[in-house]
Amino acid sequence: MKIANEIYSKIKELCSSGDNLVIRSQYDDAISEYLKALSLVPDDKMEWEASTWIYTALGDTCFLKHDFEKAAHYLYDALNCPNGMCNPFISLRLGGSQPPATLKGRGL
Repeated sequence: MKIANEIYSKIKELCSSGDNLVIRSQYDDAISEYLKALSLVPDDKMEWEASTWIYTALGDTCFLKHDFEKAAHYLYDALNCPNGMCNPFISLRLGGSQPPATLKGRGL
């Protein structure tokens, strides 16, 4: 299955807009653009490759915004999309989004 060309072009346009907003540190506006793009992906969003990079962009933007809980949420979604498990960037950001393990009581 393929996303219709017109819809796919709009998804790419919205993601590009989001990317440009991230560069300018306008994270909330970028998230809004990515969510608009995600809304254009057909149902069963986890089945589409476009969802992999949209969820990754959402997770990365939340990470940059220091909203680690939301970052982890989106990155887990990305991980479960096509090719998400083999994407090292998703794993890197997901690891960075986890709360630090407590060292208390471990002799450290």
